[in-house]
Amino acid sequence: MSGSVRVLFLARFRDRFGRAEQRVELAPTLATVGDLIRWLHANEPAAREELTPGRAWRVAVNHALVPADAFDRPLSAGDEVAFLPPVTGG
Repeated sequence: MSGSVRVLFLARFRDRFGRAEQRVELAPTLATVGDLIRWLHANEPAAREELTPGRAWRVAVNHALVPADAFDRPLSAGDEVAFLPPVTGG
């Protein structure tokens, strides 16, 4: 597997991660949404605090929300993965 995904950090995550986006290279051990979350936990202190069960956050791949029970969804080169807090409105 080769190529990379574009990871976006939206709203409060942009502030917590200190950037709006980054490129992450895919690998055999980094091939699913769950793998990416585990990779972020291992490499990014903010992820260990923000992207945990019990915290309010969502993940979308190519603008489609991925339910927490579907984090085994494979990633492909060129995918856009966005981490976002819940949206409120009025």
